[in-house]
Amino acid sequence: MSPGFEEPEPGTKKLLILKNGNVAYLNITPDNIETKIFDMQGKQLSMRKVPHSQWTDRKMSASTFGGLYEINNEIVLFYHQTHRGNVEVLKRIHLDAATGKFNRAKEILRLGETSAILPVAVKVDEATGHQVVFYITDTDYKSFKAQFYDDQFNPAGEVTLTTQDSILDYHNLVFHNGTLYAQYSYKLRKWKEERMELMLATLKEGDNAFEIHDLKTTVPSDMNGMKMVHNPATNTCHTVLMYEERRKGGFNGRETVYSSIEQKYVNYNNFEVVEKGMGGELNSKALGMGITDGYHGVLENVFSTGKNANAVVCEELSYYYTKSATETRAGNLGIAIQDETGKVKEAYVIERMQASGRGFMRNRFEIEQYFGYYYFNAPDAGYIIFNDIPENFDKEPGKKAHYVTTISDANAILYKMVNGKVTKSYLFGAPKDKRSGNYAMPGSMVYNAKDNTLAMLMVNNDRGDKKVHLALVQL
Repeated sequence: MSPGFEEPEPGTKKLLILKNGNVAYLNITPDNIETKIFDMQGKQLSMRKVPHSQWTDRKMSASTFGGLYEINNEIVLFYHQTHRGNVEVLKRIHLDAATGKFNRAKEILRLGETSAILPVAVKVDEATGHQVVFYITDTDYKSFKAQFYDDQFNPAGEVTLTTQDSILDYHNLVFHNGTLYAQYSYKLRKWKEERMELMLATLKEGDNAFEIHDLKTTVPSDMNGMKMVHNPATNTCHTVLMYEERRKGGFNGRETVYSSIEQKYVNYNNFEVVEKGMGGELNSKALGMGITDGYHGVLENVFSTGKNANAVVCEELSYYYTKSATETRAGNLGIAIQDETGKVKEAYVIERMQASGRGFMRNRFEIEQYFGYYYFNAPDAGYIIFNDIPENFDKEPGKKAHYVTTISDANAILYKMVNGKVTKSYLFGAPKDKRSGNYAMPGSMVYNAKDNTLAMLMVNNDRGDKKVHLALVQL
């Protein structure tokens, strides 16, 4: 662990494990980009503050973080900014990877004044360090463009695709081994009920035209969302569609449940689609734990395991209404490990109760960085980390968990999942008393599969005296 420093409450906190093993910590506040570089033993090597005036004249409230990478010995940030008249601007900020010193910034995209904010995405090919900026070019959503840059940040070509039908959205963007994959959908008008046709556009660097592949599958347009993940081990895309159901209506509480009833595996090698259902494995696991009403979770995300499998993570959410406020309570987590055919190999339900919701704040500091979770796959197992209180760690089986209402009483808990079994432990040791502990900031965690290292910000709370440490965990 690094020496302690003051808890940085305001700002967007990001960690990046550099190629030489050092760790860059960035906190993007309303005034500055604060940068600290640490070595592999947690020693602080440098500290810098980059005023936003060096690269923008916009407030950070008008800016959206677009990605953080190490490219050509520089720390590279991408930021989307909205200017007057809904002018969309994308900026690239370069910091020295050894010192965090500001090198330069460049505006790489400016979309003209429109009546709508057009979506923009940035992807980096990890194998080459090349970048692509992908964006919708018109408000009719009939055209999109890909702009390429090499690892020296020089323009390396651009290609535009225009369609006859209005594109509703692009759902997934992958830049892998020199090929760009853009999975999108458009309205299929021949159906009585409105449906969407899934398509895949591919483009190899250096080519001057997209290849269009009809995935020969449709989805209802009233779905509540779509989650996708690319698995580089198999070069397949796992797609999960969400549909909404309502349960437990009434003034005192309402629970919204999303059921993932369709799953699709798109093989990016031959462009075939395999459709699979989710199955009842999570429900069976919950009943086996004594959760009598089964498992009903919101689809949160899909993760690649780096092997011939993917992990689907769900979360139970409840919304409670009072006369003055709405409170969101996050409940149990469900994890289903699926092979390349969609079959569930392992299923887990992790008990978790939090009374501050994802995206909801009871004050401005109770945000995702404290009340979220972090899921990742190591060579030996899957892991999930979140903050919980000692009463829940030591509770007897079958007893209902206590809600976590304040983060200061919590500790970072590590759950290891392998071969259908779950083991848990305090990541930084058991607390010495109820007023002390070590909690983490899940929103800033990053896992490096190359050396099996996890970097995170940990807060040591010693009876109200709080210090933050950069922690490097080897698994």
